[in-house]
Amino acid sequence: MDKYTIILTNEKAATYKVVTFIIAGINLLVFLYFLLTASSPFNLWVSGIGLCMLAAAFIYYFRVSLKTSILHFNMAFVGCGITWILLGMYLGGCLMCVFAFFGWFVSKELKIVFSSTGCLYPSFPNRLIPWSDIDQVRLKDNVLTIDLKSNQLLQFVISNLENIPDESVFNLFCNQMLQTSIAA
Repeated sequence: MDKYTIILTNEKAATYKVVTFIIAGINLLVFLYFLLTASSPFNLWVSGIGLCMLAAAFIYYFRVSLKTSILHFNMAFVGCGITWILLGMYLGGCLMCVFAFFGWFVSKELKIVFSSTGCLYPSFPNRLIPWSDIDQVRLKDNVLTIDLKSNQLLQFVISNLENIPDESVFNLFCNQMLQTSIAA
């Protein structure tokens, strides 16, 4: 095999979920306040739309998605950002859109891909580490260690045992790629 993909545990997902619920709850309450104190029919409709988008996101999360994903909140946050902009609150609207944008990157699946070109590391943006920059790669006892020549050590505990390749085959592949990069 000339390509190995190892899926890592996203340790920041729980923190992002809590922050998402706090921001969604605050927006829900502020839209409700704007709905109750609207001075014009336009503000009434726009704040009602924002309230409905967030309420739908909460209902979807608690009823349909079985609490596995919060990506639908990102879509609701983009809609809320547009709603805030329509209400004349440009800073709040821009912040909601930025939060939604970064939410897609924080909640994505973290994959390290090892191929003949190098190691594709899941940073922002994804970073391809060529084999010539790697000193050693080891997979042992569900711990992946990548030792870079720049004295950086990347180490990950892999908790999802379904996607771990055979240790000896993976280590052999990495050693062959490292030897090939040294010879070149």
